[in-house]
Amino acid sequence: MTVPTYRDLAWNRLLEVIREAAGDSRQGAALETALSQFHSKFHAAVDTVPAVAAILDQTERVDQPDDEVVDPINRADDIAAHLTEKLQDR
Repeated sequence: MTVPTYRDLAWNRLLEVIREAAGDSRQGAALETALSQFHSKFHAAVDTVPAVAAILDQTERVDQPDDEVVDPINRADDIAAHLTEKLQDR
């Protein structure tokens, strides 16, 4: 699982706001083209302020400590083992 950067989160939130503001407008492809152009300008604008770029380019902080992070494959194995035990008990 890739942890997003704050820049990714800012862009995604901005997209939500723009799409919400556009509402049901029938701009479709024109809006998507404009957003594509805006996306590159967004990155260029962030890059013009190095202090802001450095902050936004950090990965999102996860509240969960690293020692509690469970690999999804290991978690799936644990669930499968638990189900196997329950079925064997029957």
